[in-house]
Amino acid sequence: MTKKKLMEFQNWYKANYEYATQCNYHSNIKNLLEWLFKKTGNPEFREMKEILEPPRKSSKKINPILIREPDIHNLIKAVWNTDTTLQFKLKHIAGILFAAYTGQRPQATIGKLTLEEFREAIQRDPPLLWIPEEKDKERLPHWVPPPPSGCGLGESYLDHYDPELEREETKGLAFSYYSMRKPL
Repeated sequence: MTKKKLMEFQNWYKANYEYATQCNYHSNIKNLLEWLFKKTGNPEFREMKEILEPPRKSSKKINPILIREPDIHNLIKAVWNTDTTLQFKLKHIAGILFAAYTGQRPQATIGKLTLEEFREAIQRDPPLLWIPEEKDKERLPHWVPPPPSGCGLGESYLDHYDPELEREETKGLAFSYYSMRKPL
């Protein structure tokens, strides 16, 4: 057994087996190398034990880019060309820009933001939106900068906001994912 062979085997194992199996392999091979060191007294076995890499669980937070800039342009044009109120257009274009710029989830986070939270965010210097843990899917409280182009648009939206034009279930929400799906 050599260090090179051990690393080759480890790389093959990581490429062909899932995380839980890799954890078992890592634990068992370390125990084997320690046992071999104790039986033979050869320090090379202990050195091999140190070069083993523990398995890493793949993160769920790394998402592929699902929407591109031309998609955003097309979506904004589609919203602007709908036969709806100016409030509807401003609300949903501001929501699209906010989602595209920040990467916040439409249903899990953006759909829970209130008008008051959005108003406070764009009035801060610099503009920042606080996302409390109960409004985040990962339960991670954090600050989010609104898009620079969305601040002016957001102010226009807030200036034109009329609660009478909102459906009962979306009143007070800054951006409602469901209110956009039906008219479009």
